[in-house]
Amino acid sequence: MLRVLLLTASPLLCSELRGVLEAPEEGGLQLSIAEPLERDLARAMGELRPQVVRVPLDGVGTGPIGARRDLRLVERLVGEWRVPVIALGMKPDDGDEAGAAGAAGAVSYLPRERWRAAGEAATLRGKIQAAARVKVLRSWLADAPAAPAHRADTDPVRTRATRPAVAPTGAPAQGAVIVIGASAGGPAALRELLRALPRPLRAAMLVVQHMPPAFGRQLAADLRRTAHLPVAEARVGDALSPGRVLLVPGRQAALIGRGRVAAIVPAASDSGRGQVIDRTMASVAKEYGARAIGVILTGMGEDGVAGLTAIKARGGATFGQDEASCLVYGMPRGAMERGVIDRAASPAQIGAALGQLGKMIEG
Repeated sequence: MLRVLLLTASPLLCSELRGVLEAPEEGGLQLSIAEPLERDLARAMGELRPQVVRVPLDGVGTGPIGARRDLRLVERLVGEWRVPVIALGMKPDDGDEAGAAGAAGAVSYLPRERWRAAGEAATLRGKIQAAARVKVLRSWLADAPAAPAHRADTDPVRTRATRPAVAPTGAPAQGAVIVIGASAGGPAALRELLRALPRPLRAAMLVVQHMPPAFGRQLAADLRRTAHLPVAEARVGDALSPGRVLLVPGRQAALIGRGRVAAIVPAASDSGRGQVIDRTMASVAKEYGARAIGVILTGMGEDGVAGLTAIKARGGATFGQDEASCLVYGMPRGAMERGVIDRAASPAQIGAALGQLGKMIEG
């Protein structure tokens, strides 16, 4: 039996979800309910040892993420108990709410119409079963320790010192470009990586984070506070300039030409993602060749594997987040298994290495 815990104080919600999940013909789930109070949460997590926890989001559309009660609960479940969390929307499909839930660490989000409507029990049950297979490895909310100094004889970036370099001429297309892809748990991993970057950063940076479009502006502002670098949502015509971070709008890919964002195209599938990391990385690889650097961070699925393959094929450097530091070791695992990652490390260690590598490529 799959142990599932619902955290809510609402009798109506309890009744609705029992009706969806405890139909006589359905089996395999053991549903428990507790109130999200300190004493009840500690008791339920200790005694029931749930494999999946569901948290209803009772209106998280305003205010900073850290101040929202339900999202703090998601963060705590992920951080303290390493348990997969499914966030249940209490209103119609909302991109902001979905993005906030993902940033807080939820592995899945379902708007009200997707779990409450007649005939949608299979959708909710499928989400629960998929969430139970996610391995939450650590608290991705805690600050990471500073990256340790690398020994000269083992530093992986030294192996790239002989890569053909192009002397900068001041044109946007010169220098190195770092393209980073991330999904579930990505915002925290990005903050950790950006904190470790040197100043000045001698490379341009593109970030592709799986998220709803409406969440981009908030994430860009959050990353600016962390990175002390210019961070903005990418627009057509933006130059890829050293020391500048461009965040590709959610569910879209950036196509690069002449050192600028030539186009921003929507995801090419109904999933809302459409391998947008792959498409962006492949475009950077085509434009920059050996001056492209690819990074894949925490997340489910395989978006980014083909993109890293394209970068590596043209002589570029590739990094992947290591298993110990991932919230969800999915995308990095796929890239590791295909042999297209030069080095696996924590986000902080990757950030430190990126600074060194950017200097070498700059020449």
